[in-house]
Amino acid sequence: MRNNWKWLLAGGSLLVLITGLSLTPVSDPDLWIMLTTGRHIAESGQIPHTDLWSHTANGQPWVMHEWLPSVILHGLHKFAGFPGIVILKILLLNLIFFIGIIASRRRGLNPLITLLVMALAVMAGRIGFSERVQLVTFLALTAEIFLLDLLERDGISARAFLIIAAAGFMLWANSHLGLMSGLVVLFIYLLDSLLTGFRQGRWSPFRILILGFLIACLATLINPYGISLVKPFFKFYFDPRLIEFDRLIYGTIHEYTSIFSPSIMGDAAVRWGLGWMAFSALGIILNWRNFRLSSLLLWLAFFYLAFYAVRFVPLFVFATLGFTAANWSQILTGFSVKLFRKYSNLSAKPLFWAACLGVALAGVLLGPGFTEKPAGTHPLGLDGRAFPVEGTRFVKENFPDPKILNDLMDGGYLIWNHVPVFIDGRMSPFRHVLEDYVSIIKGDTALMNGYGVDLALLRYPRSGKSLSSRLHEYLSGSSRWALVYWDDICLVFAKRIGKHGDPILKYQYKYINPIFTDPAAPADKFQQELSRAMEQNPRMVTPYLAAFNYYYQRDLVLAESYVRQGLAIDGQDASLHNNLGNIHLTKGQNSQAVEEYSKAIALDKNITEAYCNIGYIREREGNYEAAEKYYAKILKSIDPLNTWAYNRMGMMLITRGRPREAVRYLSKGAAIDPNSEAAENLRKLKTLYKIN
Repeated sequence: MRNNWKWLLAGGSLLVLITGLSLTPVSDPDLWIMLTTGRHIAESGQIPHTDLWSHTANGQPWVMHEWLPSVILHGLHKFAGFPGIVILKILLLNLIFFIGIIASRRRGLNPLITLLVMALAVMAGRIGFSERVQLVTFLALTAEIFLLDLLERDGISARAFLIIAAAGFMLWANSHLGLMSGLVVLFIYLLDSLLTGFRQGRWSPFRILILGFLIACLATLINPYGISLVKPFFKFYFDPRLIEFDRLIYGTIHEYTSIFSPSIMGDAAVRWGLGWMAFSALGIILNWRNFRLSSLLLWLAFFYLAFYAVRFVPLFVFATLGFTAANWSQILTGFSVKLFRKYSNLSAKPLFWAACLGVALAGVLLGPGFTEKPAGTHPLGLDGRAFPVEGTRFVKENFPDPKILNDLMDGGYLIWNHVPVFIDGRMSPFRHVLEDYVSIIKGDTALMNGYGVDLALLRYPRSGKSLSSRLHEYLSGSSRWALVYWDDICLVFAKRIGKHGDPILKYQYKYINPIFTDPAAPADKFQQELSRAMEQNPRMVTPYLAAFNYYYQRDLVLAESYVRQGLAIDGQDASLHNNLGNIHLTKGQNSQAVEEYSKAIALDKNITEAYCNIGYIREREGNYEAAEKYYAKILKSIDPLNTWAYNRMGMMLITRGRPREAVRYLSKGAAIDPNSEAAENLRKLKTLYKIN
C-alpha cells in the first residue's frame, strides 16, 4: 500500500500524455458512416441489412457490425456535438491504460518501470487515437486480458468470469468485428492452460476456459445478423472471389499497407510501432526464465496482423501491453549491478518524480491538442481541413440528384449530407464496385460513363504517387466536362448535360485550373477568375498556388508576390515553399532555392517536385552522388513511376561515362511512358553507341 502514491502519480502522468495526444479535432472519415447509420436507426427503428446510400451498390447485402456504437455516437452527437465525441474518445483511451495500471499494480510490478513501458505503448499506439469504433475493440481486448489474468490468479470466480465473458462478447459482437481478435486471445489462453494442465496436473483453468470459449462463441451469435456477422471473416480465407477482393483492398487503401512498406516506414507513428514490436520481443527473450506460451502466441498472432496492415499496430500494442510491462519489470527489478544496488534507495524517489514529470511534459509538448492550433479548427470540434465541407454544400445547392464520382474517403461525409455516393468506406456492399472504382480513378473514363456519372467531387492528386492524375487530366481537358468549383480541399467537375446547363454557365472556370497551368490563358480572364476564387474565401490558399501561372508567363515579380501572400495565410503549405524555391532557382539563387525545397520536404515527405528540384541543382553542380540520393528516394518510396527521375538518373550516368548503365534507367522510364524524355534519350543513346 505504501506505493499507492506512486501508482496515482504514474496514472496522472499517463492521463496528461494520453489526453495531449488525443485532444484533436474530429478527422476520421468512417465516423460519418457511424453517424449516418445511427441516424437511420433512430429515425426508422430498423437496423440496415442492405446498402441504402450509394447509386452503385444500392440494395447489396451489408452487415453493419458497428450498429450499436453508431446509435450511441449519433445520440451523443445530437446531445453534445463533436466536443462530446472527442471527450468520449479521450475517456476511452484513458480507461484502456487505467486498466493496464490496475493490472500492473495487482501483479506487484514496479511503478516506475510500468510508467515508462506504458508511456512507450502510448506513443506506439497513437496511430489509433482517432474517433473510430475500433476503440471498442482496444478497450474490450485490454479488459479481456485483465480478466484472464484475474482468473489465473484466483482474483475472480469461475461463475463471474463466465457471466462477464458471455455479456462482454455479446456486446462486442454488436459493436465491432474486432471481436474475432478477442476469440483468438481466449483460444491462446486456452492453449496455455492446456500446457499447464499437462505440466502441473491443474486442469481446472482449462475446463473453465474451454467452457468460456464455447460461451463466447455462442454469445457472438446474439446479434441482428446471426451467423452472417462472422461468416465473411472465414470466407476470406477460402472463397477465391473474396480473397481477390481482399488483395484489392490491401493494394488500394492506405491503412491496409504493410507496416514494413517503404512508403510508410518513414512515418514517426509507424516507427514508434516498430520500436514497440522490437521492445516487446526483446522482453520475451531476456525474461526467458519466466517464459509464457501465451505471451509468445499473442506476440505472433498480432504481429501477423500488423505485418499485413498498419491499421492493426494499435491492436498489437494493446494485446502485448500486459506481458511486456511484466517482462520488463521483472528484468529491470532483478538487475543486480552493484552500483544500481548501492544507489537504488537514494535515487528511487527523484528518478520516479523525474519520470512522471517527463511523461506529463511529453503530453504537453508533443500533444497537438495543447500545442497546435491550425486555422479554422478547434481541438474539440471538426477538422474542416479533413472533409469537403464547402464542396459538398455547393453540390447540394446546385446539383440535385447527381450521379457522383467521389473519393472513397469522402463517401461517409457525403452520405451524412444525403448525397448518394459512388463508394465509401464500407467495403462489403462494394465488392463488385471497388475494382471498377480503382480503374476509373486511374483514368478509365469509358467505365465511368458506363456508370452514368455526371458529377465528380474529387480531392487533389497527392504529391508523389497519385492514381488520379490521368482522371484529373481528362476531366480538366475534356470539352464534355466543366470545372465549376474548387477550394483547398476538393474540385467539382460537372458533365455538360441538359440539367447542368445553368450551374455550368454560372460557375464554370474556363481560364484557371488549380492543378494544370495554362501559360496561354488570357491574362485579364485569368485574373478575373483568380479574383473570384479569392473572394469566395479570403483564407483559401489554393488560389495563390494557381497564381503560380504567372511564373510560367515569366512574370516573376507577380508570381513571387502571390506566393508570399499565400505563405502569410498558411506558412505550412509545402507546395507554396516549393514554388518559392522555383522562383529563387530561376533567379539563380540556388542556396535560397534549396532552403525552400527543404522546407517543403519537411512539411510533406512525399512532395516529389522538391526532391526532383534539389536533385537537379546538385546534378548541375556536379555533385552526382547527392543528386542520385534524391532521385533514388523518389523511385524507391515516393513515386516509382516517375519517368523524369529515371531520365535524370540515366543522363547522369551518361555524363559520367557509363552509358550501358544508363540504359537500365532510361529503359524503365521508356517502359512507363514511351513518349517521355527517358524514351527519347534511350533511342538517341542506342543510336549513338549502337547498344541493343
